[in-house]
Amino acid sequence: MGISQYRLAQAIGKPQSAISDIVHGRRAISPEMAWLFSKALGTSAEFWLNLEATYQLKRIDETDMPEVPLLVEG
Repeated sequence: MGISQYRLAQAIGKPQSAISDIVHGRRAISPEMAWLFSKALGTSAEFWLNLEATYQLKRIDETDMPEVPLLVEG
């Protein structure tokens, strides 16, 4: 989009470090931040929350997860 982290931070009234942390995967996109992004960038808050959920799901290491029985046949 050609928008700097600084410019986005100024537009939404948050520290540039918060934007940098999100960009570098050190901080999740909260509902508040999703709403702010949506207003500043002309998208929806749901877009940003779905992006965050997808990112978090892709980071799961299934080898560390417990075995869970299937309760419903489909």
